[in-house]
Amino acid sequence: MRRDRGSRLMKVDRLRRSFWKCSTGVARAASDSSGSPKGRPARSIEQPRQERTSSIGSEHPGQRRRALEPTGDPRVDALQAAFKRYNPEGTGALDFAEARAAIWDVGLQPSPKERRGMLELIDEAIGDSESRDGIHFGEFEALVPRLREAALESRREDLQEWYAKGLDGHGEYGVESAKACLEALGAKAVSSGEWLEVKKIFAGFAEAAAGLTGRRRLTPNGQALLNRISDQRVLGESTGDVQFELFEVLYHQAQEALVAARRAGERRLGEELQLSEAHFDEFREDLVELHGLFEEHDGRGQRALRIEEVMNLLVAFGCVEARSWLTMQALLEMMQKAKEFAVRRNSGSGIGPAGAVKASVSTRQISEMPVYTTGPAGESKERLTVISEAGEGACEEVFADFNE
Repeated sequence: MRRDRGSRLMKVDRLRRSFWKCSTGVARAASDSSGSPKGRPARSIEQPRQERTSSIGSEHPGQRRRALEPTGDPRVDALQAAFKRYNPEGTGALDFAEARAAIWDVGLQPSPKERRGMLELIDEAIGDSESRDGIHFGEFEALVPRLREAALESRREDLQEWYAKGLDGHGEYGVESAKACLEALGAKAVSSGEWLEVKKIFAGFAEAAAGLTGRRRLTPNGQALLNRISDQRVLGESTGDVQFELFEVLYHQAQEALVAARRAGERRLGEELQLSEAHFDEFREDLVELHGLFEEHDGRGQRALRIEEVMNLLVAFGCVEARSWLTMQALLEMMQKAKEFAVRRNSGSGIGPAGAVKASVSTRQISEMPVYTTGPAGESKERLTVISEAGEGACEEVFADFNE
């Protein structure tokens, strides 16, 4: 299903701004408190985090300071994993930025209009904490349902409109319509793999809805789905529409699953590419999508692009509308600036054997540096090196004639 034009234009505009910013070597300013959370790849064992000290009151001390161990409940274990990512011992407190990032990691990423309300709830939870230096796991665990309920109320009107579009003439909702709904309400483009996971969440929906509304007898598949969500709420209590509220619960579960999976994918990619914390925070929002597009244009699978491939990539990004808009010389100059900027930011850069350029460069910072080699006639010949991210000092290189 095609994404709506507005969503595509927003993505292209964001990527275009990012490219021109990289090409001029200008770093993105640090986001304010209402911006994207500073989530990051987990710290390695060799870099332990110093635990905060806090004054813990006598009321419910076990809840706040209990050691975090696997419970066997996937929902609780996911919360523990998110909390420990920013507080490895699990017994300290998360400050505002860490709590926000951990909440994003479990899938509760707000829409722009929901952001202020969600951040206020997080701030309120920290203010109400006895320690006053952040929230401990018990408080974090108690905050998540409040955030879920706030998101549910905030999105209900929009969700009802999209739900109505998926109803057939008999009042039954087609699950295939959920994909457009998810994309329209903030899930970006849902890939084929992600859609398979969404369908698993909605498995049994038609049978459960038919049984709840009395259209047909409840089947085992439908009952299994209801058992899975029975501890969350009484369906039909809020709107009087049982089928819609069943859809609403599953929609939010799918939305959270998509966000959590994408956040995990961003962390894995950040670790694989060995991005610094600052670099990861700067490019995180588009990292996975950009890396996917980069690989799509890397025809040889060498994690490196020839100049022609770079040009094709920029056209695909929407940075330039046609190849004729950007000369090769202008592209080389911008790529040179990106390389110089990347090298300045990366203290581990250096020159490897035989003059090969070694540097850690963001996927987004498609970069180049002139390298001089000896031609067949023994004369010095300038060639172009285009490098993609492959970890500090471990990137692959491909050479193309300067005129190419």
